[in-house]
Amino acid sequence: MSRLRMIEPWVNPRSGFYWFRRRVPKEYRAFGMPAEIKFSLETADLDEARH
Repeated sequence: MSRLRMIEPWVNPRSGFYWFRRRVPKEYRAFGMPAEIKFSLETADLDEARH
């Protein structure tokens, strides 16, 4: 059985807030998707960002 890897939130060094940040595969970018999807998790607490 395969296991899924936990995706760690990215912390912005300027603000200290955590962000969700993922690369979009090339085949989806052909449909007008951005190269990257990112948005703020609106927290500076890692435990809260993980849940």
